[in-house]
Amino acid sequence: PAAYWPQTALLHDHMDGSRPLLTILPELARMSGAKYPFNQWAGHHEQVIKWFGNPLKGDIVKKFSITTGVMQEIDTLFLAGKTYTQIRANQGFKYCETIIAPQYHTFTGLPVQEIIHALVRGIMRAEKDNPGIEVNLLLGVGREVSPERAVELVEMFSECNKEIRPYLAGINLVCDEAKNPPEKHIKMFKRAKQLGWKTACHVGEWVHNPDTQVPDLYRDLPQLVKNIRTAIFDLEVDRLEHAI
Repeated sequence: PAAYWPQTALLHDHMDGSRPLLTILPELARMSGAKYPFNQWAGHHEQVIKWFGNPLKGDIVKKFSITTGVMQEIDTLFLAGKTYTQIRANQGFKYCETIIAPQYHTFTGLPVQEIIHALVRGIMRAEKDNPGIEVNLLLGVGREVSPERAVELVEMFSECNKEIRPYLAGINLVCDEAKNPPEKHIKMFKRAKQLGWKTACHVGEWVHNPDTQVPDLYRDLPQLVKNIRTAIFDLEVDRLEHAI
């Protein structure tokens, strides 16, 4: 149609929840020595959809462990970064910022910096084969951690080497906004600014309890607006994620 506008950039794309990873989930599980919970030969996509259901209900971190749980080694992280970049290039994208929270990939003891380096090296490998695309990481901090731990994570991100740093677009606060409003992490955002990072915040996304309530605009709007104002005026973010 004449009105069609091909999308060439993605600025909000969670790698661990992206369709490109669906193509390699069984391989990531095999490489990790994990039992794959789905039948990859019949109704694969439908099974994954059923697992997630409403991603806000229940433990969102546990739901995403289907992917994060098999991205705990250098090889699997490298393959994830490479495959993500290759598929997005095949789809015609020119620029992608993909969100990943390293704290969910440390369960085998891999240091945060090595997690980031492995992902970026996978991206670099695919970019070499697809020079028309640029992919950067937007480093997430799961907001359920303590304010002190969030600051520690940002400082760890800053220790990545000079070769990797250009691939890191900024810091992003992610996950359960209802239980962890943005003011919890004012210290993290101040520290990120001191270290020269661009910042973003998932905010205005949901403030109800998904296990006991349905979204209600008139009930939720005051808190949604309050959180957005906090992100703008107190966290001084460079970008709002969602805000709808």
